[in-house]
Parts: sequence; structure tokens; C-alpha cells
Amino acid sequence: MEFSAFRRPDGRAGVRNHVLVMSSVSCVNGVVEAIGRAVPEAVVIANPYGCGYGPDDFNVSLRTLSGIINNPNVGAALVIGLGCEMLTVETLARFVTKKPLETLVVQDSGGSAKTIEKGIH
Repeated sequence: MEFSAFRRPDGRAGVRNHVLVMSSVSCVNGVVEAIGRAVPEAVVIANPYGCGYGPDDFNVSLRTLSGIINNPNVGAALVIGLGCEMLTVETLARFVTKKPLETLVVQDSGGSAKTIEKGIH
């Protein structure tokens, strides 16, 4: 029996090769959704939670978001952050294993419109 899959660098196999565009905080969901409209082949995940976390909530969000990115059906990801949130894209990136990951921060990119443009290209 043959199993057609994408072999991941960590040894796991994915049957999909999704490019994920995800927000690290709800404040940038509009940016993520605009990128998704311009790149309809991407899978968009808008994080419904804000930037204030208690210790337990922070860890749950970190495990959830990094787990989505680390799923073997995700081939690569773009994570968008605002820049002032507790769960930063840099922190999230440290928990992503052996996977192409790009991050953009709206406050560092010159605003929402410029971040959308960078995310599309």
C-alpha cells in the first residue's frame, strides 16, 4: 500500500501542504484577512483573543498557536503581530520547529497597509 504525503524535516508526514497566515493577536485580524483575500490559496486563521493574558492563559495560547503552526499539514506559515502584545511573534517563533516561518509586526512594518503589502509579496 502506498501513502502519498509530504515528509516534514521533523520526520512527520502531512497529507496537505498548507501555507498558513495567522494573527498572534486579535488586533491584526483585519490585516490577516486582507492577506487571505489577496492570496486565496492560503489558509487564514484569525486569533480571536486580545493581548492581555494571565499566566495560564498565555501558556494555553502559546501551545495552541504553535501547535497549529507545527501541524504536519502546514508546510509554511506567516504570523502577523501588532507589536505591543504579550504573546509576540518572536516568542511564538521560538516554539515552531523545523518549518519555514515568516513574521511581520504591524508597528515595525509601517502600519496595516504596508504589512498587508509585505504579506502578499
